[in-house]
Amino acid sequence: MSIYERIRKLLDGEELLDVYDKEQTHEEEIAYSKEEGIAIGKSEGIAIGKSEGIAIGERRGEEKKEKEIARNLKKLNIPISDIMKATGLSIKEIKML
Repeated sequence: MSIYERIRKLLDGEELLDVYDKEQTHEEEIAYSKEEGIAIGKSEGIAIGKSEGIAIGERRGEEKKEKEIARNLKKLNIPISDIMKATGLSIKEIKML
């Protein structure tokens, strides 16, 4: 294409429209990618939160069960040293039951 034809296209706005269209498409792709990234991030965050929540709940349940067992052993007059071995609780924790 000659310089004259390019100048003519530029003056007619054809080339500018092509550049604008390409830029607009690029911006739309970036916006879509950003939205997709946010959605993926939220999804992964929720999954991690659920996993951590389940782990915390399980740990609390185990601790509650250990204390319940220790309480029952204490009622049976089992020595505190044996209760410690059976439950993994400290002397202080057992005495507080």
